[in-house]
Amino acid sequence: MLKHLLLYLLLSSMTVIADLTPTANVVFETTEKKILVKTVYVNGLVCDFCAQSLEKVLRKDPAIHNVSIDLKTKTVVIYLSKGASLTDKKISQYINDAGYAVDSIRSSQHTIYPKMEQKNDKKNKL
Repeated sequence: MLKHLLLYLLLSSMTVIADLTPTANVVFETTEKKILVKTVYVNGLVCDFCAQSLEKVLRKDPAIHNVSIDLKTKTVVIYLSKGASLTDKKISQYINDAGYAVDSIRSSQHTIYPKMEQKNDKKNKL
């Protein structure tokens, strides 16, 4: 009787493992793009109205895709359009003309993945 019970447990555990084994590889296709991001440290930003007026000035430039302003850290993050460039001098000019002082500007490149599609690859079964 004990042999039969052990054999039953062994066979049932193998069935559970077989059920967990995937039948096809899952492939994710991504549409990746790299964008240039400029982080500007600005003196003089103290209120929402200041931030809104500065954002409005910056968004007029076609090279700028998006703008994010944080009043607590006094930073303006500028996301450039794909393939676009904007010099630090031009950014400083925009901000100075709006009545604020630029402390520093840092450039970085970010990779974003806006779309992920799952496709089953039936050719490569496990």
